Amino acid sequence: MNDCDIADNSSNADELEQLSMRSDADERIAVAWNKNTTPDVLVNLSEDENETVRTGVAHNENTPVKTLEKLSNDNESLVLNGVAWNINTPIPILEKLAKSKDQCVLRTVASHENIPISILREFSKSNEPDIRKAVALNERTPITILEKLALDKVERVRFSVYLNDSTPRPVFNELKKNNIDF
Repeated sequence: MNDCDIADNSSNADELEQLSMRSDADERIAVAWNKNTTPDVLVNLSEDENETVRTGVAHNENTPVKTLEKLSNDNESLVLNGVAWNINTPIPILEKLAKSKDQCVLRTVASHENIPISILREFSKSNEPDIRKAVALNERTPITILEKLALDKVERVRFSVYLNDSTPRPVFNELKKNNIDF
């Protein structure tokens, strides 16, 4: 087993800490993504020059909130997307990321299970169909918004409403009846 495999699969905190200090970026990336990496190691890795390492830290559920906050100021889209993806990202950081110009970050924010309804409402009016689609797929989206998105001019948005388990049966049935391409 090579050191990257160890970094991917190790549950030994000391071993992961040692691997996190190596010069090999692939090893540091594997440590950053490892679910057993300690918060202290993730804090150190959040300073890494390699954006893929920082992206792994941003995604890792063990990353402390203060570190997620710091990473929310990163210049790299992948890192910001990782922060938006992290289940532990607090609402104020999600609200900040909701102002991003990056469409990928906005879609991820719209998909987050803790996103405020006010942002879902705002995003449901976006000019970008993929952002409306992410809202339509979010199970937290209120019924009133799902009903409006069910009438969207873009088929993939309507189809996303159809796929959402929270879509009320009458809306689901209407979509099924009117959109035989589904």
